[in-house]
Amino acid sequence: MSYDSFAHDKCLDRCSVEIGGRRFDVSSTILASRSVYFYNCFMQPSFIESQTRFVDLSMLEGITADDFHKFLRRAYVINEPIDGNSYQSLLKCADYFSSDQILKEAENFIIAHCCPEKWQANKKSDKKPFAINLITGIYLSFKHHLENAKVCSHGEDAWPTSFPYFPQGLPGSDADGVGIASVDLRLLREDDHRQSEESTVISMVIDKWTTHQTEQLSSVHRISGYPWILRLVKPYSDDSLYLSLICDKSSEAELWKCTATFSFLALNLTRTHTFCSWDSRQWGICRGIRRGFVDFGIFHEGYKIEVSIVTEDDGRSWTLRPTIDFFAPRDRILLIGEEKKKIYVNKESLASQSTFFECLFNSDFKEKNMTEIPIGDVEYEEFFNIIKMVYNRDDVSLTDENVHRVLKLADRFDLKIVIDRVANFLLSSSSLSLPQKLLISNKYNLPLLRDVLLSRNFTNDELIGLCASEEMKLLPAVAVRDFIRMCCDKLD
Repeated sequence: MSYDSFAHDKCLDRCSVEIGGRRFDVSSTILASRSVYFYNCFMQPSFIESQTRFVDLSMLEGITADDFHKFLRRAYVINEPIDGNSYQSLLKCADYFSSDQILKEAENFIIAHCCPEKWQANKKSDKKPFAINLITGIYLSFKHHLENAKVCSHGEDAWPTSFPYFPQGLPGSDADGVGIASVDLRLLREDDHRQSEESTVISMVIDKWTTHQTEQLSSVHRISGYPWILRLVKPYSDDSLYLSLICDKSSEAELWKCTATFSFLALNLTRTHTFCSWDSRQWGICRGIRRGFVDFGIFHEGYKIEVSIVTEDDGRSWTLRPTIDFFAPRDRILLIGEEKKKIYVNKESLASQSTFFECLFNSDFKEKNMTEIPIGDVEYEEFFNIIKMVYNRDDVSLTDENVHRVLKLADRFDLKIVIDRVANFLLSSSSLSLPQKLLISNKYNLPLLRDVLLSRNFTNDELIGLCASEEMKLLPAVAVRDFIRMCCDKLD
């Protein structure tokens, strides 16, 4: 369900689900598209819930209201981050409500944050699929994987019987009379971003290609605060392989860049490349592997591909995209403009994105205890547009014509995430001239925008035109001085 549907409380397909003593307003269309269970409830005429528009799960055991809340957030927002605090809830709910997509996403998170070395060394055994299911404590019916593995539960590499996420021990261990798989598993950390980053090498082991398989992906490896993935593609059309290195920081931050020097060790290739948020084509770098180009035969099943990465930037320095609670109760009403049109918001969610709203809602102002708060000197459509940007909506209006107004409002309400999104727009699809963009970068203090704009190689004609532009005359002396210094450095 879109944010404006929530804000105005006019969703036509609104239904309710009660679980764990809490009632959730949900979109039947969205839940039905993500879950077989809810598809049957809402879309099958033979189910009474399709008529009552209410699903009573108050007697359901094993899934709490908090678990379901996390499941809803993932169902509504595809890029909602999964972390050590949410993956178990997602797995439980995805299993019960038959949501294969969310189940796979949660399992991928586990794979990406567990130690894969021994899994990779035992590709032909059944240890890997069971290891995933064992740690979640959900798929206990898969115990036969352990029996097929035929490993001793008392060996040197036996599984530990106590984990932080399972204080009572792992389900399916000795208490059930089943051996423990000898897999060395690095425990998940509670915070994804604190994952160990000692190694600067990302690797993947080539699996056996199935009949219709065209790609293989490595697990996610964090280096200098950036998430990296290796992707190996085998097209139907030719007898080649294509190896890509992908920097997936856009899954975490709105505005970012990463200049990295990487070495494909097997290909004897070293290259420096800048990955950036404003051009999705720059998120990855690809290298073709053809017969005769290198020793093609080494890229066989079981071969370990390794890439060394050294970055010039610190990935932890970028503003992370906020996690917004779409299902938090809307406990404040903003009265916008002279007409006092209403927008329903959750004060904590909005305060987490803006010091303006943090002070408005939580400081010692009269608005702190007001249910309806007027926001003046702004048009309703313009204000609602920047709210949609906060929620990363696709139907926002961001054009060359309104970019100044959007930035002015984002600056007024201190919405950093909106400013970052505008910077991406100016660096990608905007048709404004270079002098106009430079003026914007100076006016709204956007140093990354300025540095990227000035990093290109200008021709003499371009420099002359830039210096003669009206916008250049409006820049302050310090900005002009920086521009001249940059030009002189390039002449050197």
